[in-house]
Amino acid sequence: MKWLSHLFYLPVLFGLIRIVILLSKSNILLYILIVMVLSIYLLMVDGAIYLTPKNTSKKDKVFVIGLSRTGTCLFSLSTHLLTRLIDSLDSLTQTGTTSMTRALIQLSYKTYHFNRYVVMSDRNAVDAFDAHTDISVVPIFEQLSREYPNAKFVLSLRDERKWARAMIRFVRGGINGILFRVHPVPRTFYDTVYGEGWYDYDEDDWIRVWRHHLNRVRTFFSSSRSRKKRLLELNLAEEKGIDAWQKLKDFLDCNDIQVKNENVFPHQYVFRYTFFVQPWMQLKWWLCGE
Repeated sequence: MKWLSHLFYLPVLFGLIRIVILLSKSNILLYILIVMVLSIYLLMVDGAIYLTPKNTSKKDKVFVIGLSRTGTCLFSLSTHLLTRLIDSLDSLTQTGTTSMTRALIQLSYKTYHFNRYVVMSDRNAVDAFDAHTDISVVPIFEQLSREYPNAKFVLSLRDERKWARAMIRFVRGGINGILFRVHPVPRTFYDTVYGEGWYDYDEDDWIRVWRHHLNRVRTFFSSSRSRKKRLLELNLAEEKGIDAWQKLKDFLDCNDIQVKNENVFPHQYVFRYTFFVQPWMQLKWWLCGE
């Protein structure tokens, strides 16, 4: 059934193909090349394929197990001209799940945001990257903890009522309301993590989900002293940038790495990261390794 997820992008692909036809009628080879590139790009955006980095560091794995809208994608991105350009065009957009991913990349972790193959027990997908973020990790974090005994876990936090309201806006607003209910991949993950019927949840329902997740994580990691040392809880909404960076660096033993701005923890809108930055970072790591 995995092929059904690709159908979501067919209208976009056909529109792009139509434009290409109009622009390149006299050069069929160019037309074929562009269509191939666009197809690969869309499959990467969808997460159906990924480019394995040329090399990964020997750091222990890091798994971010915070829920959506808690800053789970903020742990990922280094400075780049394309990123600055996109940020300048959308600087007023509220950031959320792309936060954690940005920070990890600044700390030299090759990070994948929302790797669907992690939950499918594809350990090649896990091993291909230094770190994984977003809810694709949440369903099996206990299993990952056992399989990667030296891995570290970051639980991103937020005020539960503000989170509940943010989730309601996120799943009901604009394109999100359509994407997360129609596209089979995010729909399956949301059904698994939040429970079926999440698109109709009210504030109290989301708070119930939040408390259940926190209890599950804290119960598991508090069961032994060794596990407790492998978990960092980080509230990005309340921490000052310099304090958040220091806690993360101490936890990951990365104090020797300089970040762009230690006074500000990075932010980026999730769809800009998914459509633009992550494909570019994967291509860069695949070609250059850095």
